[in-house]
Amino acid sequence: MLKDTLATLSFPKIMGILNITEDSFSDGGYYLNEDAAYMHAQELISYGAQILDIGAESTRPGSKEISAELEWKRIEPVLSKLKSNFPGISVSIDTQKAIVASKAIELGADIINDISALRYDPDMVHVLAGSEDTQLIMMHMQGRPEYMQEKPEYSDVV
Repeated sequence: MLKDTLATLSFPKIMGILNITEDSFSDGGYYLNEDAAYMHAQELISYGAQILDIGAESTRPGSKEISAELEWKRIEPVLSKLKSNFPGISVSIDTQKAIVASKAIELGADIINDISALRYDPDMVHVLAGSEDTQLIMMHMQGRPEYMQEKPEYSDVV
């Protein structure tokens, strides 16, 4: 089962991205509706996705932050339906908020994908430490999505 091998790099894994936001730069809000999101997830799985990454808060440059309540309201029905209907598929939740991560883990999320690399919410470390089966993906960005493109500068990338 894929879940048993998530932490290894012994073979490639295909992750399908499911943005359930109003303003995603890649899909423009096509999958905000629960049924549309589920149908797209089915399509991604049929194309070979072994992991589905659900993002409910846009982090495109210039995007505005949403509340944890709204983020969870978008994630919960989709995550619940996916875990019920596709038990062999691993689900990643793209969130920076510990409360959202905690609820997602309780509902069966296998991976937390934190674009802030654990810098946004200090409670995220505690949530993940309390869940030994949950994998973590840490991303990088300069600043916050709202202003990350104003003066991007790197002096040493290593």
